[in-house]
Amino acid sequence: PNGSQKLIEELGVGDNLKGINIKTLPIDETLYSTWSDSNPRVTNTVVKIVGILPTVVQETISINNGLLRTTPDHLHLIKRAGTFILVEASTIVVGDILLDSARNEVSVVSVELVVEEITVYKVDVEKKDLFIANGMITHNRKLPLEL
Repeated sequence: PNGSQKLIEELGVGDNLKGINIKTLPIDETLYSTWSDSNPRVTNTVVKIVGILPTVVQETISINNGLLRTTPDHLHLIKRAGTFILVEASTIVVGDILLDSARNEVSVVSVELVVEEITVYKVDVEKKDLFIANGMITHNRKLPLEL
């Protein structure tokens, strides 16, 4: 939240991150597929990491030549046809718009599937599910609870 940066491998449960709050975003994540807002009220907030899980994957999506590198099923906030929605990375296309940490619009100019084995880190933050990664607003990944 203080503007400093840290590698994701160095993060841990209990760390605070700069987050984003969108007033109209539903708390119930099952409603995300139907959520949209043409003019969302976005404010800064602080989110706490409640889970982090390193995972080896075989494919990632590279957006804007590596500006964001994400798993295909990871949710991202984008603007498409003038409306903000949450979509999986695999459905992001050239012409969509991302938001950076200062809420500037960043046009998607390239989307590429990268096939290689790589370790990714699934991060779960609360209370709000949006946080800043690589200078861009992104969504967390709910982790299964281990009992």
